[in-house]
Amino acid sequence: MSKQLISFAFGLSEFAPVIKRWLESENAKKNAQTIKDLAVSVTNAKSEAEVFQILTSDKDAAVKFQCEIVKLVDEMERSLQKEHHKKFIQRVVSSSDRCGRSKAGIMALCAVLGLTFCLGILSLQRKSLSGEVVGIISTIAGIFGSCLKDVYSAEFGARDRTIPLIQEDATESKKVK
Repeated sequence: MSKQLISFAFGLSEFAPVIKRWLESENAKKNAQTIKDLAVSVTNAKSEAEVFQILTSDKDAAVKFQCEIVKLVDEMERSLQKEHHKKFIQRVVSSSDRCGRSKAGIMALCAVLGLTFCLGILSLQRKSLSGEVVGIISTIAGIFGSCLKDVYSAEFGARDRTIPLIQEDATESKKVK
């Protein structure tokens, strides 16, 4: 069944060539199912043959399918970027060698000192600062807070409670119809 599913999705790459790259990955079966579900929801077809017939004959359906694939690929790219970012932060912070641990400690210490300094300036000098300066210092404090959050989440293994984006898009496209 999975070979048929993947070959069906490869057939759809005639209408959206970017699909091929996602079908050659390690998640090919999952991606193929998502692509198939998307094609069926766009065309309202009952069978795989009917999907091809509709996409070939109806230019509007083909364009809509291409647009939905572009949205899906965009979300998949963002998901991959988030994964790579998490792995990078975890590698920096959770490194088992001495150098990695000292880097993580320095990173955490700098984030704490920067955040404390920004909040101290805001609390002690707020009345004498202009609105633009307060906004800039608040933004910098937010960046330090984000760095600190990354350190803590990588060190203590925070769970990512988001649903994989590729599945969200497939279910959202079904709800639209």
